[in-house]
Amino acid sequence: MEQEYIYGVARIRALEGSLFTDETINQLVQCKDYDEAMDFLRTKGWGNGNPDQSLEEMLEQERRRTWKVLDELIEDKEQCEILTIANEYHNLKAAIKQVCTELETENVFYEDTKTDTEFLKNCIRQGNYNLLPKGMEQAAKDATTVLMQTGDGQLCDVIIDRATLEAIKQAGQEAAKQTAAKGAEATANAAAATVKASVEGGKAAAEIAAGTAAGGPWGAILSAAWAMRHTLFKILVCICYS
Repeated sequence: MEQEYIYGVARIRALEGSLFTDETINQLVQCKDYDEAMDFLRTKGWGNGNPDQSLEEMLEQERRRTWKVLDELIEDKEQCEILTIANEYHNLKAAIKQVCTELETENVFYEDTKTDTEFLKNCIRQGNYNLLPKGMEQAAKDATTVLMQTGDGQLCDVIIDRATLEAIKQAGQEAAKQTAAKGAEATANAAAATVKASVEGGKAAAEIAAGTAAGGPWGAILSAAWAMRHTLFKILVCICYS
């Protein structure tokens, strides 16, 4: 078990070396045109090295790489759900437009989402909004009605975008409640462990015990990764820890 956490720490530290620094971003901004910018990204390891690869394909490949890291480091995939909410609602928006326009446009859906896109389209076609995931029902109904009656795609987008933000807000609030509860329990455990370790092994043992009690198995990863300055991986570790 300890080896798994050691791997997690080492994996995050290794990935930090591939992150763009301020200097790298400035170099990218100074590229003269699209082709030069794409060449620059390829020199930094982005994409598959094929000069014919488009920016969209390159970004999709990098997105998949990021999710692969999450899959490697996080066993409980529910911890990542808040990161996929926007993609879920984007797929809902795309499904509504395909059903209402009867145009099957390719490459408009995000993959690796919880809700199957065909299921979304069938629910919209049949008006079975109640079968959609919680939070989507009313927004899907309102957006579909607006698009069918007015043909206003922008208003349809606004309805779904608002529902997206509300879903993300709710998920964040629920996560905060869970974290607060765990934090209170961890503080109590840390206090008890510190007292016990102080009696048995002195100050050094007390500090180790407190860190273990408060952080649990992820405490080691949190301690190592929090020293890194890149916000993305700090967020990643916080998700793992919570």
